[in-house]
Amino acid sequence: MLTRVLSGAAALLLALAGLLVAAPTASAHEELAASYPETGAVMDFAPGQVTLVFTGEVLEQDVEIEVLSGEGRDGVDGAVLHEGTRVTVPVAGLDDGYHQVRFSVVAVDGHEISGAYDFGVGELEGSRPLGAGTQEGLEAEAASSTSRGEASATGSAGPGLGLMTGVAAALGLLLLGAVAVVARRRATGLDAPSGE
Repeated sequence: MLTRVLSGAAALLLALAGLLVAAPTASAHEELAASYPETGAVMDFAPGQVTLVFTGEVLEQDVEIEVLSGEGRDGVDGAVLHEGTRVTVPVAGLDDGYHQVRFSVVAVDGHEISGAYDFGVGELEGSRPLGAGTQEGLEAEAASSTSRGEASATGSAGPGLGLMTGVAAALGLLLLGAVAVVARRRATGLDAPSGE
């Protein structure tokens, strides 16, 4: 009997371990993987396009990208080119200084990915990143960090993983208790087959 209980306990613990490993993967959302220009890049010449690459496919009809100058002028100069995980917009008329890329897309799983980042062009003396020191900039920076998968105060993987860990710990304690009861019964002869 003890052998059967231990075998069952081992099988259950292996199944729980599999669930714990799979849980973060199952709850993961797509995010920004790369960009051109890169976050914080300072370029000698203005780029002719801005490209964003995501970890998974995004919906073509839900792509919004702005490339804003310090004066708030949008440098996007044409239609979005959508290629599965990659979106590109042509830009024109970007002067020296900082510019901010703001984006909002929807992944095929329905999850919205949005954020913002700054890059610089040419002479930056006397200018500063658009997000520096403003509430809007701080919110955009937080959104951009979250979309790149960095931990936020309300991280998406936290509750699911914590719940699974708690369930696994509780089941482990129950199994240990069951094994202890069976072992004690065997030791006192309560579990011996009748007729002996």
